[in-house]
Amino acid sequence: MKGRFGKALDLDGGDDRVEVPFTRSLDLGADDFTWSTWIRYNATTGMHTLMWAYRMGSGTTPQVWLRAEPGSSRIRALLGTGFGSVTLTAPAAYNDGAWHHVALRRAGRQFVMWVDGRQVASGVGPRGSVTEGKEFGVSGIHLGQRVDGTGRFRGTIDEVRIYRRALSDEEIRLLSTSSAPVHGALELRLPFEKITNE
Repeated sequence: MKGRFGKALDLDGGDDRVEVPFTRSLDLGADDFTWSTWIRYNATTGMHTLMWAYRMGSGTTPQVWLRAEPGSSRIRALLGTGFGSVTLTAPAAYNDGAWHHVALRRAGRQFVMWVDGRQVASGVGPRGSVTEGKEFGVSGIHLGQRVDGTGRFRGTIDEVRIYRRALSDEEIRLLSTSSAPVHGALELRLPFEKITNE
């Protein structure tokens, strides 16, 4: 599938997804981080998971997720720790069939969502780890579905990146216009240039 840059991963909303196993490098804990991805879809209903990490639940469950809710004309993100959670809501679903760049940044207590190089939502998040409780079992990074296998995404995804630091405004804007490398603490990059089913 033609991507935003090179090739991309096309997900059918049925049984397609990507699972990245939990590793020490992806244990973001209480650290700053930045998630980044390109998405393209045109669904008008349903809940479409773009990325979901670690665990799932409500209240004080450590987790991070990003999902599209086109029926409600929005994209939402959540950051949760053992001390509470914060939810961000973008004022549109971006379901026009065009490519859009979405980034989440945690910098201290500040949690921010960017779309196409512009900050669209922000909030003060809880202190603490997004992976606390891993001794009881923590999933890795899920792309295209929730941890429990539901909420699958029907659309295309490209250039997934996870940085173990808060990228600057300028660095996020750079990612929203090109696939240029942004160096420093890049823990995961999935350009989807070669895809093998397993």
